Amino acid sequence: MKRTAILAAAAVALSACTTTGSIDTAIKNNLPKTCALIQTAHAAFVAASASGNIKAPTIRRRLPPTKACR
Repeated sequence: MKRTAILAAAAVALSACTTTGSIDTAIKNNLPKTCALIQTAHAAFVAASASGNIKAPTIRRRLPPTKACR
């Protein structure tokens, strides 16, 4: 009985591997688009902050583009 429970648990755990593959594929397909959008938004923020219309605390809080997109 114990062995059957362990085998059932292993089967459930291994069945999740196929889902992970589809998630990985979705990430690989969408990451370039997401990174391009992040880089565009960052460039727009830098340009807007140079105009002087954005307060200094807001500029200090901004985050640089993620390392994944470099």
